[in-house]
Order: sequence, then structure tokens, then C-alpha cells
Amino acid sequence: MTLWRLRCAAILLALASIPAYAAKPMVAAGEEHSFGIKSDGTLWAWGSNSYGQLGDGTINSRNTPVQALGTGFIAVETGTYFSVGLKTDGSVWTWGANNYGQLGNGSHIDHADPKQVATGFSAIAAGSNHVLALATDGSLWAWGRNLYGQLGDNSTTDRTSPVQIGSGYSAIAAGGNHSLAIKTDGSLWAWGYNLSGQIGDGSTTNRSRPVSVGSGFSAVAGGGNHSLAIKTDGALWAWGNNTSSELGDGTSTKRLSPVLVGTGFTAVAAGGFHSLGLRSDGSLWAWGSNASGQVGDSSISTQSLTPIQIGSGFAAIAAGTSHSLAVKADGSVWAWGRNAYSQLGLGNNTNKSTPTQVLGQGGSGLLNLGITATPTQTSCLLNWAEGAYPQYFTPAGAPSRVLGTFTYRYYASSSTYLGLSSADQHFYYLGPLTANQLSDLGLLDTWLSTAGCL
Repeated sequence: MTLWRLRCAAILLALASIPAYAAKPMVAAGEEHSFGIKSDGTLWAWGSNSYGQLGDGTINSRNTPVQALGTGFIAVETGTYFSVGLKTDGSVWTWGANNYGQLGNGSHIDHADPKQVATGFSAIAAGSNHVLALATDGSLWAWGRNLYGQLGDNSTTDRTSPVQIGSGYSAIAAGGNHSLAIKTDGSLWAWGYNLSGQIGDGSTTNRSRPVSVGSGFSAVAGGGNHSLAIKTDGALWAWGNNTSSELGDGTSTKRLSPVLVGTGFTAVAAGGFHSLGLRSDGSLWAWGSNASGQVGDSSISTQSLTPIQIGSGFAAIAAGTSHSLAVKADGSVWAWGRNAYSQLGLGNNTNKSTPTQVLGQGGSGLLNLGITATPTQTSCLLNWAEGAYPQYFTPAGAPSRVLGTFTYRYYASSSTYLGLSSADQHFYYLGPLTANQLSDLGLLDTWLSTAGCL
């Protein structure tokens, strides 16, 4: 085996030991509580906690973020008074209210600390009182309330433990009492409560099994009684309840099948009666009910019939019943809308009609979930390191290469490597001085700032 291959093998072996924490910081918004996941895999929560839905082991509500119990989270979803999380190892964890068996642990007992339910999953979604989970093999599982057939198991019987619904799925979402899923072929399926046409099959008949809605979809979101989905070409489609113009089609007419809203979208979030959309340029758009300021355009009570731009530089979004959350590319967290239960994390219970930064733990500073380096920032940081430490990284200008989640450069003069991992958002060094072992230099947040690459 050549020396080059030996070195590449060393990188692969070292990378295998890197904990795959959240590749991208995210937020989640429920009826009265909120979450944020940091790039280090820690989970932060604020708002109402009457059923232990914050997961910090208490039933004490919090007006600023506190760390929930456990680490290694990559996704979190919120129901009405419960929460569900997904860890890097594929395990699903639940906590909070359990009156319908929505915790999936075979009982109806509430608990305020995250407990493991199952393993082998890659995605989760939570409705008002039910949960969907997508296994790594594409099989779909559900549990919790099933009054309207929202579990999709051809019954209306509540389930206190996971039941399999089907296979071949790649993405999932849950509305108030309905469910949505995209198969690997891009086809969209829906089931559950359908009084407002939120299933999208042209009827108002409840469905207890998945029915076909359309094809060519890549992302989906479920609101209180409406649905949103993005096609592979970036076109946004909406259907269901529209009394507050939450569909964004310029009317207040409910739609029983998908209607086109706009183009250029990469992510959507559906709240109780409002919606959020993120475009490829990082611009944030909102529409629908604004009774609590949840649209974020500084007005109150004036609903928006079509999407209006709220800001720019955003990377992730979430919509609660009457509040909104968003993460900027720099890791800062912003909140607006209803705040009766301190779900905005501002240290008070005053509604906000424009995006306002969420406070840090205990009200100290501001919450930051960590930076996800862009390709430009990655190149900037590597260039800076070459100039700052020429004794290790010469000749400068080595080509950047990608190996899995690792972007790196190799320096022949010193037989060293320098790289960034998108798996855990850390900066790494590999070379003879470290006996061919990766040396973790720390989170990118600090290094990007030091290098002037933010």
C-alpha cells in the first residue's frame, strides 16, 4: 500500500471516532415551549413546562433557555405538551405529557426527563399528540393519539408503542391531527384529520391509511389544519385550512388540493394559523395569522395573504402554534409572536412583533447554537491557517479535498493534514507530530472568529 493510501486510511480511521453531533443547529417550536440544538449536540429548552416537556427533569417553566438532560441530539420535535428527540446513534427519546400514549413507552405515565423509546431511526415528527418516526431502512412507524386515523394504521385506536405504517419513505411531517410523508420516489402521502382538506386528496374525508397527494416533492410540513410542501424545483405548494391566509395564495379560501404559492424555497414551517418559508438566498418569509405578531413584520392583527420578507441571513426555521423561531447562519436564535408562557426565551412574557434575539442561559448573554461553516468560510479558515502556521502547512495553496464529512488539505513538505468536520463542526489537525492521530483544535465558532472569516 502506498504512503498516500496509508495516510488516507489513517484519516478514515480517525474520522470514524469523531462523534457525529448536529451537523446544523436547529430549533423547534410547540404550543407553549421551544427548543434549540447546539452544534455540540446539547439540547436547550424554554417556555411552559407544566408536564415536563422541557426535559430538564423538572416541571418548572423557564423564561430563558436551560439545558435539557442528555447529549448527542441531532433533531427535536414538539407536540402540545410533550417532546421527542433523536440522537446521533439513531435512538428516539420522549418526555412530557403522555395522556394518549404519545411518549411511546407502553404506558400513560408522564415523565420530565428524556427516556429512550426505540433505536434505528433517522427522522422524527410530532403532531399535537402523536409521533411519526422514520427508520434507517425507510420503514415508517407511529404512536400516540389516533382519533382521526392520524397514525395511519387503518384504525382509530390510540397506540402506546410504535406500530409500523409502511416502507419506502424518505421524509415525514406531522400536523395537528394529520400526518404527511414523502417516499423515496418523491411521491407525497397523507392521512388523518381532513375537515379542512389538509390531507390534500380533494376531499374532506378523514383517512386512516396513507393516500396519494402528488409527486416530485422533497420537503413537507404540517400545521394546525394546513399543509405545505416543496417540490424538487423549489416550488412551494399549500393546501388545507386558510381562514387566516396561512396558505399564502392571496386568499382566505380553503384548498382541498395543493395550490402553488411561490418558487425558490428550500425549507418551510407550518404553525397553527401561520407559515414560514426559507429561500435559497437565506431570506425569511412569513404569512398568515398575525394576531400575536407571529408573522414578524412589526404589525399586529393584520394577517398577510401572501409571503412577505422578514429578514435575511437565516439558516433554519420553526413555527409554533402562535410563535416563530429562526436561526441565522452565525448561530444566533431569533423569536417572535406569542409569549404568554415565555416561549420566546426573552426573560419575560411580552409578545414580540419582530424577530428578537433569544437570551442565553439564565438570561446571561444571548443564545448561540453554533456556526455551520459555509464553503467560503471553510476556504478562508484553511487559507488563514496556512499563513499563520507555515511551519506545518506548506506549501500554501494546497487543493481542498472532501472525504465524507471531512474537508481537508494535505501538505507534502510536512506530511500533515488540516481539515474541518461538518459532522461535529470542529477544526482538526493530523500529522507526524500527533502520531497520525487527529488532534481536535476545537469548535469552528472560535476559529472562524479568530481567523476573521465570519
